[in-house]
Amino acid sequence: MKTTVSLGQRRTAVFALFFLPGLAMASWVTRTPDVRDLLGASTGRMGLVLFGLSVGSIVGILCSGPLVARWGARPLIAAGTLATAAGSGVIGLGAAAGADAVVALGLGLIGLGMGGGEVALNVEGAEVERLLGRSTLPAMHGFNSFGTVVGAVGGMALTAVSFPVLWHLAVVTVVVMAVLVPMIRCVPAGVGRRTDSGDGTPARASARPTVWREPRLLLLGGIIRALAMAEGTANDWLPLVMVSTAMASTPRSDRPCTRSSRPR
Repeated sequence: MKTTVSLGQRRTAVFALFFLPGLAMASWVTRTPDVRDLLGASTGRMGLVLFGLSVGSIVGILCSGPLVARWGARPLIAAGTLATAAGSGVIGLGAAAGADAVVALGLGLIGLGMGGGEVALNVEGAEVERLLGRSTLPAMHGFNSFGTVVGAVGGMALTAVSFPVLWHLAVVTVVVMAVLVPMIRCVPAGVGRRTDSGDGTPARASARPTVWREPRLLLLGGIIRALAMAEGTANDWLPLVMVSTAMASTPRSDRPCTRSSRPR
């Protein structure tokens, strides 16, 4: 029996689904120094590990448009959120095992899930906004930021009590999955999918926009790229810099005994 989903339920689902990537991302970021210590990684090695997130994000973003056009936003939202949840768990496993490649794989999954899933979420959010007849996307993006606040506060609290990274990120995986399962049912299929024309061939725009010749689009792209680089650099390196600076200013006898600071 097919269940009818109200527009209010659909809107709530999009808000909740925007919340999840922020929660997962902030949870990982707050544990970056602990992951580094568990890996015993140098700055160079940590850069290679973090590169997994960039690779996953680029692949997800580049693939998202064609996939949404072919299958619609709902499958990509589900797959992206699943990848984000799985990535959190894989990072925890890799950190506990001291395996750089496994942590990089987990970061790649998070980047893939967020890069592809959030594009599809914006497609769904724009459709909900159109149906509501009022501006809603800014508030949806705000819920993504709210997720980062919750993830950051929780991560700081668990770091303060030395809660294991593996179990922290495992809990995040469970929470993401527990929210995804009921919420994805409220997202209708087909939004964003390119429909077929009457003769059975895929409908195409009569004239594709000349993206590379549109100054406004190029300007927006440049601004977004600069902001993304700044945000990505801060997410990846600020926690490490802050912890390293604090450690450097702490007398050696008062420092916590991490793998990287233990006498050999």
